[in-house]
Amino acid sequence: MGTIIGKRIKQLREEKNITTIALAEIIGVERTSISKWETGARSNPTSTPLKKLSEYFGVSMDYLLGLSDERVDVNTTLMSIFNNLNVENKMSTIAYVKELEVKQNETKKS
Repeated sequence: MGTIIGKRIKQLREEKNITTIALAEIIGVERTSISKWETGARSNPTSTPLKKLSEYFGVSMDYLLGLSDERVDVNTTLMSIFNNLNVENKMSTIAYVKELEVKQNETKKS
């Protein structure tokens, strides 16, 4: 019986329609490692392949490990986008988010 991480790797791999061989080449491990993770015959990937899996599939490591059912870590994604903005756009974003917060709080009160 597979582990949560194994089931998720297999599901994500099948969604991308790639083989275990292709995935192994992409993240730099042996094909047998992918198969063994998917079936639960081997312990979880170490940190380097886990990070590469996360980046390749565009999901959080917490999702892969079964610590979260959310595929994307919203906070990390938002901070990554925010950090790439110039100062002017950062200030505009902060102002907009504050407006959203006010509207949300007003909605809660009604």
